[in-house]
Amino acid sequence: AYTTFTGNPVRPEILALKNEPYYAPAPNEPFHILIIGGSQGAKIFSEIVPQTFINLPLELQKRLKVVQQCRPEYLPHTKVIYRQSFIEVELTPFIEDISTQYRQAHLVIARSGASTIAELAIVRRPAILVPYAASLEADQSYNAAPMGQAKAAWVFKEDEFTPKNLGILLEALMEKPEKLTLASKAMEQFGQPNATEQLAYTVAEVIGDRLC
Repeated sequence: AYTTFTGNPVRPEILALKNEPYYAPAPNEPFHILIIGGSQGAKIFSEIVPQTFINLPLELQKRLKVVQQCRPEYLPHTKVIYRQSFIEVELTPFIEDISTQYRQAHLVIARSGASTIAELAIVRRPAILVPYAASLEADQSYNAAPMGQAKAAWVFKEDEFTPKNLGILLEALMEKPEKLTLASKAMEQFGQPNATEQLAYTVAEVIGDRLC
C-alpha cells in the first residue's frame, strides 16, 4: 500500500483564476469581502460578522463591499443588523457566480472544508478561517492549520471568533494592506492546479495494476 498526494480537484471556473493577480486595496479604496459558509451557509457568520462590521469606525464601514452567503432563515435578522451601518452588502442563500466573487474579493471569511481550502489556494485569496468545531475528527482544523502557520490565513477557533477579535483583525488588515499581499503570496504554495489530472492518473494506475 502507498499514499499519493493529488490535491483536491476544483471546478474549471475556479481553475481559470489560477493566474489572476491579487491587488490589495489602498487604505482609501473599496475593500471587498466575501463570506461563504459551505453548502448551507454558516450560522456563526450570520451572527458574528454583521455585528463586527457595524461596530467598525464609520470611515471603514464606508469602504466595505460585502457579499455574504446567508441561510434563508437568517436573512431577515441579518438584514436588520446591516441596516444600522453604512456598508454596501449583498446577502444571498446561494452564490451563483462564485468565480466572479473570488476575483473581486480582497479577503474571504469562510469555513475550512476541503473544497473551500482547495479553491482559496488556487485563487490565492487571503482568508479568515473558522473551522467547524463539530466536523468529523476535526478535519477542518487540520485543513486550516498549515495555512495559518504559513501566514496565508488567520485561523479562529469558534469560541475565539467574536466581534471584538474579528474587529481588531479587520481594522489592522484594512489599514495595513501589505499584510494581505503577503498572505496572498503565502497562499500560492498550497495550490494544486493539476489535482484533477493527478487524481485521474493515480486511479488509472491503480486500476491498471489490479488488472495485470
